[in-house]
Amino acid sequence: MPREITLPRPTTVVPWFLLALVGIGFAAFPECNQPDCNHVEPGLPSTAAPPSAGFAIAHASYTGAISCAAASCHGGDAHTVGGEYATWIANDPHKKAYMVLYNEVSEKIARNLASLKPDGKEIPAHKDALCLKCHSLPVEPAFDQHGIVRQGVSCEGCHGPAEHYLTTHFQGSFKALSVQDKAEQYGLYPTKDIGFRAVMCASCHVGDASREVNHDLIAAGHPRLMFEFSAYHEHPKYGKHWTEKASPSDFEVRSWAIGQAAVIKSSLDLLEARLKTEKAPWPEFTEYSCYACHQEIGTKSHVWKDVSKWEHAPGKMAWGTWTLPVLNVVANEVNLTGGAVNVSELQKLRELMETRPLAKDEIKAQTGKAKTQIEQLLASLRQTGGRDAVSRPFTQHASLFSKLAGNGLTPDQKQFNNLDWDGVTQHYLGLAAIYRAWNMDHPANIKPAMEDLRGKLYFQPGYDSPKGLEPKTVFDKYKKLFDLIPKVEGKP
Repeated sequence: MPREITLPRPTTVVPWFLLALVGIGFAAFPECNQPDCNHVEPGLPSTAAPPSAGFAIAHASYTGAISCAAASCHGGDAHTVGGEYATWIANDPHKKAYMVLYNEVSEKIARNLASLKPDGKEIPAHKDALCLKCHSLPVEPAFDQHGIVRQGVSCEGCHGPAEHYLTTHFQGSFKALSVQDKAEQYGLYPTKDIGFRAVMCASCHVGDASREVNHDLIAAGHPRLMFEFSAYHEHPKYGKHWTEKASPSDFEVRSWAIGQAAVIKSSLDLLEARLKTEKAPWPEFTEYSCYACHQEIGTKSHVWKDVSKWEHAPGKMAWGTWTLPVLNVVANEVNLTGGAVNVSELQKLRELMETRPLAKDEIKAQTGKAKTQIEQLLASLRQTGGRDAVSRPFTQHASLFSKLAGNGLTPDQKQFNNLDWDGVTQHYLGLAAIYRAWNMDHPANIKPAMEDLRGKLYFQPGYDSPKGLEPKTVFDKYKKLFDLIPKVEGKP
């Protein structure tokens, strides 16, 4: 639902719709004023099940964000070292994650979900375990003496339950430990590892084995999850309370590439979980192109396949249109540890999901093979931009920009290469990440071309789809940008 996409500081490019789970409603810090706030539907675990992403995270319990808020700890002035809690309060949308469950949108979603149930029972969003799994920390109400649920996605949501590291993480002996030891001995999530961070973010913003936003929830009114990791970092309204230590010229590209692999990994984790759940709807429509079914009636001017090489005949749903469009570029061009990474099993899975979606046993086996390849890709990317330092910075920005832009076009450059709005937007967001990394060594005419393309990808106010969007106009803007690239090809 792009309301705003910007190109700041030589430039930040990001649609705010990527904050799908945290961007609605209340601005105040969650101080519950509801009489039944402490009564929550049962079903939440007492501690988190953290994403492993190569780490064996120590099991721990939550202590609450207030334990981080002392002025001598992280409660100093916002946007300063020691003021991380204050920055979170002032600028981080995660602080509102719980309180949005009281707003009109959430109330409507709860009513609509109740209408789908045989008993018609309505569970308010702020009590529903389905919502709280992503909009708060997973704490059993019986143990929530400190109002941890009401704090939304607070410090421990991203840094891990603080039981073991709270009283030690500021000591010199603790700081001397490796990222892995801090995680595996004390439960401090290794957020400096871009790969872990991307998988952790995707566990809510995409879903995993325990969390999901399915088609029923979207039909009830929840925003569709369209998460792009590098773009999330660069949103001008997201006040980061940390500074990246990696070189900006490397971090932008690396976070984009790792984010792509992490999102696919999370989507495959979610697919596996859905395959194991007997009563879950199958196939789950959220994994397919929304616009294959949701199109305007009575006109052809807004149908993407009229202007693109669209492989999917009417009635054949396109699978993975948000997650897969740029994977081949990531696997073939960004890896710096010995060449391309084979991701052919994922293409086979896509074919199965599109041509034989009811062959669940085959799909289950193929999903395992695809996950193995994606995990290999993620591990490969993390070796050069992962745990504690960047060992081999990425520098071939102009070449990658050219190859990614060309990936969206047919060989004759006259049509989009089997892309709908999802695919074009993913190419744009990748180009934006490369553009930021490119810094000031790109020609001035690239920026207005990027802004033109960005402007054509907006959704109209009030719509969560590209209603009224002319694919031909989008193509013309994309092609104009592509035509500028040969002038800069070969620069570092």
